[in-house]
Amino acid sequence: MKAKNSGASYGHMTVSVGAAEYVAHEGGAKLIDRADSALYRAKKDGRNRHFAAE
Repeated sequence: MKAKNSGASYGHMTVSVGAAEYVAHEGGAKLIDRADSALYRAKKDGRNRHFAAE
């Protein structure tokens, strides 16, 4: 990754993502819990992973 203006290098970057789809009548806290669990699953599986909550 490099800075746009200066061109300074920040090294290599990895990203893991967890996602959850809103379910009617579920509530925000449950949605966040499911997304958080999906994120930790993606991180556990290794770098540059994504996981969707069921």
